[in-house]
Amino acid sequence: MTEQLNGYMAAEDYKAAGRKLKRNSIAAMESDLKRFLSCGYSLLCTTSDLERYLSDSAQGLNGKPLSPDTLARFLSSFRKRYRTDNRLTGIADPSQSQSMTDLMAGLYLNHGKPPKQAASLTMEQLQKLYHWLETQAGSNNSELTRLTASRDWALICTAFWRGLRADTIGAIRADAVTVEKECLSIYIPKEKQIKEHKGRVVRFEGWSILNPVPAMQSWLAHNPQREGMLYPAVHYSRGIRYPEKGMNRQQITNLLRGRLLEIGVKNVNRYSAHSFRHSLGKWGGMNLGVRDLMAQGGWSSIKSVERYITDSRRVQSLSRAVKDESLRLLSST
Repeated sequence: MTEQLNGYMAAEDYKAAGRKLKRNSIAAMESDLKRFLSCGYSLLCTTSDLERYLSDSAQGLNGKPLSPDTLARFLSSFRKRYRTDNRLTGIADPSQSQSMTDLMAGLYLNHGKPPKQAASLTMEQLQKLYHWLETQAGSNNSELTRLTASRDWALICTAFWRGLRADTIGAIRADAVTVEKECLSIYIPKEKQIKEHKGRVVRFEGWSILNPVPAMQSWLAHNPQREGMLYPAVHYSRGIRYPEKGMNRQQITNLLRGRLLEIGVKNVNRYSAHSFRHSLGKWGGMNLGVRDLMAQGGWSSIKSVERYITDSRRVQSLSRAVKDESLRLLSST
């Protein structure tokens, strides 16, 4: 990255920042292709080579067995390389064949498993966390205790109510927050589902439970200059060391697990930074219409949000239907 003078950013700096938005996807693609090449294959391979690699990988003949989803991601990485690598221009992509489609269908049929998902937080757990952190942020505690509790209090509220992902949480800047009376607005610059990277503004107003407004006011009191990221890491004895660096996925996961232990929750390894999104999906599936839930969590399609609802809406509808039918039968006898 070019040297920055007095806050000036050159075009290369902006391009580097833009590339960071896609670094997880790029790293995954490179990892997929590296494994393929390490098994003795070449990008200039045949359809039969690809089919053998996929079937062997699913059965663990190339090391640890890979799930059909992982292999589908590899195929996507392989195809993208053929589209973007100038050295492969004009060469037919061996993955584009009907036999490949049939093979993937067979892999899902024989090796498909339920996806591993982070556990969702119950509303009772969230309220316990809220009140615990509110107390910890009180004036009777040390400065460092109040600092970390205020940050965690604000982070957990905003992350749950908007179903924020870890990379989204870490990308929010402190100067992107506006608090006016009982209304809180946050500009979110980065989200997975926003392809054009334009960001969006989310508002929090009128919350009767898990109200993020006092939580954010408490946290901003520790950073009145609004410099750096909204949620930086806090060193256990030195406070905020790098305000320009937002928290990463593992740091947010450790934060959540540590706070859950403090309120007496067991088996905290079931929870991760993605638990906030699953929690909103589960709670919203029982209390909101699908369109309202999509707006609340920023989901771009019904297909996406259905993965998080975990069928609670359908189960509820079925139980109501069974109850109504039972009452109808009783009334008719």
